[in-house]
Amino acid sequence: MRSRPDAAELLAIAEETLTGEVAPELGPRQRYHVALIAAAMGIARREIAGGATPWPGEFDALQALYGSAAGEAPALLLSIAVIALG
Repeated sequence: MRSRPDAAELLAIAEETLTGEVAPELGPRQRYHVALIAAAMGIARREIAGGATPWPGEFDALQALYGSAAGEAPALLLSIAVIALG
């Protein structure tokens, strides 16, 4: 059984609340910060909804670049991929 709302829906609700209800009550500088936060939340929501993944062959390319040590350290490869996708 799937929980509702899911992560993408929660981010959408939070983003809408932040921009629609919280931001109008703030000063210009705080509204700017809220806009940055809302944009980051929107990016995260779209990536979750779209299933953002490394490009095909990314792990193989990293292993070729770093040699067999990379094959022994999948966490390193994952960290590098996450940074590259960021």
